[in-house]
Amino acid sequence: MERLLALWVPTLAQESDDGAVTRAHAALLGDLTMFCPFSEVVRYGLFVLPVRGPSRFVGGEEIVIESVRSLAARHVDGVVHIGIADGLFAAHAAALRDVVVPPKETASFRSALPIEALGMNDLAVTARRLGLHTVGSFAALPRARVTERFSAAVVALHELARGERDAWDAYRDPALFRRLREIYGEEEIVVGQMGFFGDRTDADRRAIAVAHRITTRLGVESVWTASLRGGRTPHDQVEWRPWGAPTPRRAVGSAPWPGRLPSPAPSVVLNHPVVVEVTSEQGAPVRVTGRALLSAPIHAMRFPPGKGHRVAFSAGPWPHDEGWWGSRHRRAHVHVLLEDGRAFWLYAERAQWWLAGVFD
Repeated sequence: MERLLALWVPTLAQESDDGAVTRAHAALLGDLTMFCPFSEVVRYGLFVLPVRGPSRFVGGEEIVIESVRSLAARHVDGVVHIGIADGLFAAHAAALRDVVVPPKETASFRSALPIEALGMNDLAVTARRLGLHTVGSFAALPRARVTERFSAAVVALHELARGERDAWDAYRDPALFRRLREIYGEEEIVVGQMGFFGDRTDADRRAIAVAHRITTRLGVESVWTASLRGGRTPHDQVEWRPWGAPTPRRAVGSAPWPGRLPSPAPSVVLNHPVVVEVTSEQGAPVRVTGRALLSAPIHAMRFPPGKGHRVAFSAGPWPHDEGWWGSRHRRAHVHVLLEDGRAFWLYAERAQWWLAGVFD
């Protein structure tokens, strides 16, 4: 982890209505940036900058501390706190205590911190009831046990306590986010399918509540949703993203997409296509010629090693020749309707037929 200096200014910890705190932040950050270009504001009242470069330039960490303190005195009335340690979490804790943690001793310093230093009151209460009073005692718990019993936020704090990450996860204030959206007249991003008249049903609300509980427990990538996008094949036209992630505002299918397979799209698209055999009326394998034509009309389809099924109708082939500049692949797609009423999407690639989708 990078060795950081943290400057904690209690008088700048709360935003003021007259904008004085914001102006003080901007002025102080400007001076800090002149001293070290990589200075930044983490949140109200907390500034950080890397120590290695400035200490080499001015002749040591103590001189860096005095320089930062004098810069802060120009813009801030009252006491400021400065600390140095490895990583943002430890540097912030060091600033609250006005200490400089020696190099290679950050792990022991972090372990000795009270459990409240992690910043979650509910976790602190539960941990103390379990006899875990320090960050180090919480970090000593096996990761598997923490994952089983706590939410994803607590698992992230466990990684922070173990030194596997150096800062907290970013946090967005929902109330502030809604207020800013109202001020700027922005519409809420729709992340799910609306009802017929644009509203959500009780089933939608229950599904959202369940998805929220699952993601809180298992992480943001435990629930995924699908949305449509432009593309040539059904595989290309579906985009998966974690539940709650904003959907890009774009018109589905607005691009021309030359060579796009005709409608309708299959209701089921297989992640792993299945090998099938496609034969002519004489029983010979049907091939796709160099001119993207079938060597013979499709008469039957067979799932090896099962028996064949007669094809009542077929459409295609539609050739796709893509990626000529890289890993080129050539395919020919067909739709087939069996005599028993089942319909499939097939494609041929490298002298082999694959079943890729099923129609209802």
